[in-house]
Amino acid sequence: MEEKKRKKLEEATAARAVAFAAATRGECTETLRNRIRELETECKKLTIDIKLKEDQIRELEMKVQELRKYKENEKDTEVLM
Repeated sequence: MEEKKRKKLEEATAARAVAFAAATRGECTETLRNRIRELETECKKLTIDIKLKEDQIRELEMKVQELRKYKENEKDTEVLM
């Protein structure tokens, strides 16, 4: 029993040491920071693209309304003729 407890304690200590070493090196965290930065940049670009597309949609909707009015006016003119 004592041997098993000591072995588990050694394994847990070793696992903590490995985790601490990885954390102090900062390899994983630096990679994650770079990835986060890339994703934030991509998100900003996509947000700008969305705003541009929404502006284009609004402009096209206004053109459609103008064309509908023009079409209605033409019909009225034909009826009057």
